[in-house]
Amino acid sequence: MDTKMEKTEPRDRFNLVHLCSFLLGFMSMVPFFIVSTSAGYWMYKFRDPSTGSSETNGNNRTTLQTYFQSATGIAQQLPSVLFALFWTAFGHTITPMKRTMWSLVAFIGLYVVFTVFTKIDTDSWEVEFFSIIMILLVINTALMATLQMSGVVLMAKLTPSYLMYYLVGQNGNFFVTILQIICLAVTDDQTTTGLIYFSINTIVIVMSVVLLMLSKRSEVFRYFDVENVKHQTSETLSWRETLELAKKIWPCLLIIFLSYFGATSVHPSISTLVVSQYEYKKNDWSKKYFTPVGAFLISECSAIIGRITSKYTIINNKNKWLFIVLAFVRTVTLIPIGLFLNAQPRNLPVIFDKDWEFMLYMFYFGFTLGFLMNICAMSMKVLAPGQQEQALKLMSLTISVCSVIFVANGTLTVMMLKL
Repeated sequence: MDTKMEKTEPRDRFNLVHLCSFLLGFMSMVPFFIVSTSAGYWMYKFRDPSTGSSETNGNNRTTLQTYFQSATGIAQQLPSVLFALFWTAFGHTITPMKRTMWSLVAFIGLYVVFTVFTKIDTDSWEVEFFSIIMILLVINTALMATLQMSGVVLMAKLTPSYLMYYLVGQNGNFFVTILQIICLAVTDDQTTTGLIYFSINTIVIVMSVVLLMLSKRSEVFRYFDVENVKHQTSETLSWRETLELAKKIWPCLLIIFLSYFGATSVHPSISTLVVSQYEYKKNDWSKKYFTPVGAFLISECSAIIGRITSKYTIINNKNKWLFIVLAFVRTVTLIPIGLFLNAQPRNLPVIFDKDWEFMLYMFYFGFTLGFLMNICAMSMKVLAPGQQEQALKLMSLTISVCSVIFVANGTLTVMMLKL
């Protein structure tokens, strides 16, 4: 962007557009985590009701409880890549602004359904309920993929400060986890916890729609003509052009490949099965707070720290191998350590049974993932000058493809626990 444009760019009054950018980033990633973060609620929904107990310990989990998190990954990844490919090819038929608005409105309806289910007794039809949730997750992912592919186009038209807010928003699971912990503190009843949790998330989506509508009328959006941004047919790259672009940004694509291989293998499939060293005490820490704090809050806090730490670091042709090696080392350490955490049920021996060891592991997981993903996104302008929008779209598509390729990783690692 030239100096003249920088000087004449209007001020974002009340940081309205920055907040909108944050929420668009939030909604482009967090819907996946909204479901996985509410682990206690799903454990309750898929417990064995014949025991007459609402609690489940690590050794007597049902099959639905054990494989729920890995099943959600399978249910969500295939539609993610299909819709990413669809919008890459046909994105020019509907403007990104319309796709963004329609997706957010559809999200409202979807999360109203999730909220209603919290007050429905599903004990007598758990398998059918499990299937319905998987279908809803497919819809959830389709909307999320649509929002991702349209959101990056809108952000590419704005200055880097808005993109930074968008990227930080993608780590919004931090706020979702805090919300989950607050809900657990308010009540011991899991259905009430789920009701409060999904209701507030629905309200946040409504706020996103309102902010987007206000931003459409802001001076910033009018200055950059964001509402009229289109996927021109000429901007849809051919296979040859896509390969040429991939050659320019291949270090980032390889880093994404390595990072997602490790990430999908251990989180949330393994991390949500880990139990506290104090589980035998049956206290609030081991029953209510250990999983949301250990598996989610720490990883999200560290991911935000990682993104902030990477703010002034850019991948270029001189330092690319340093970051590739870092991504490789991350992957080859995450998986074996994860297998020997105190995840239950299992037959493998437990080596890392202390709570602090698990939390240190999740900090390492989150920090390195946030650091590497943010660097990749911020490096597109350097690696592919003049093609930032296409590069960001290719990055989003690569993430979706990697998620599908590694869709079975979580299930396989859970099965390995029982070898």
